[in-house]
Amino acid sequence: MPNLASQSLSLALRRLREDWRGAFGSEPVAVETFVDPEFFEGTCYKAVNGTVVGSSQGFARQAADFYQHYGKPKTILMYPLRQDFKELLCREELPEPYHGYCQQQQKRYPRLAEGKAIGSLMEAFRLLEDRREHKGRRYRLSGLLGVVVCGYFAGYRSLEQCAAFAAALNQRQCRSFGFWRAPGTGKLVAPSHTTLWRAICAAQPEAFDKVVETWLRQHQHDAPQAIAIDGKVIRATATPANPEALSVSAISHSLRDFFFSNLCVRGKNHEPQAVVDLLGKIGPIDGTPVTIDALYCRRTLAHSIVQEHGADYLMSVTGNRPALRKAIGKRMDASEVRKIFTLERGHGRTERRSIAAIDASPTDLTLRGAGRPDHPRAREPHDR
Repeated sequence: MPNLASQSLSLALRRLREDWRGAFGSEPVAVETFVDPEFFEGTCYKAVNGTVVGSSQGFARQAADFYQHYGKPKTILMYPLRQDFKELLCREELPEPYHGYCQQQQKRYPRLAEGKAIGSLMEAFRLLEDRREHKGRRYRLSGLLGVVVCGYFAGYRSLEQCAAFAAALNQRQCRSFGFWRAPGTGKLVAPSHTTLWRAICAAQPEAFDKVVETWLRQHQHDAPQAIAIDGKVIRATATPANPEALSVSAISHSLRDFFFSNLCVRGKNHEPQAVVDLLGKIGPIDGTPVTIDALYCRRTLAHSIVQEHGADYLMSVTGNRPALRKAIGKRMDASEVRKIFTLERGHGRTERRSIAAIDASPTDLTLRGAGRPDHPRAREPHDR
């Protein structure tokens, strides 16, 4: 059949807006696709008036939120579904038919977008000492640090992405952060990546951390549904005299909770004690599940979670607790075990995992000799 590809694409594009509206409640204004220029020309897309708008940067998705650079940019072709798609997408506020989609995206941190929340964050940051040079200073330190905090809580992972986040703010939002106003145009100008980097370098880490934690607690009405505790090495902190610095953090499992707390320690030997200190710092967590890495699978820590804080725990058991792992392995009767398998790609590696689960009461496993905390609320983990 002649012109099969172009005819199929044309029929699909004619129905796309209507079908999309029926499924998602809004209409797309343009479509795009990627073509590998080493193998394809994209002729069928060009035949339906698809326009080459540029090339990708050569990244590929390796996980839900991780992209890895592989050095092979793709050609990007776009086809507009509306003639005024540029004007529509460049507006400060999208038209009413697209409001539902915007609100759906903002549900990640609903209170973060409120003017009162940003205003209280700016007030808190104004108490910090600004150690930047006075010459050439255009932006308030409070506004720059506020953009970084809001950017990270919105899902951005670097200062460069936070700068892009600031550049996408409208004039009303820029006013909330107190951005600099350009004399020529009278418009508020978002800070660059370099400006944000200088602000972070000028801020005192302990004072910055205290302000953010205090601000989050002001907007935290209830305890989070579940807390994850883990430690990460801070890069470029090791010296000949001191080991690398680690940040032991407690965060919520839910993206909708305002919850974050951390402590910094030197060396992994101090990491388990830092977890105990962190639990005493984060406030009441009665009845809250706490998930912890295998490094912290210790009797003292389990006792602190259950006895002192009234919380529950889920710990990973690996080779560092051989007796406990062996006892759990004996309990894994094949007739009642439920298994799932996962495959994750990211950070330059591929991980295949097998997870087995059994139903068991806290007293079902006799593991006291293997290091089981003597408390009826304890939950024993399994990691096969």
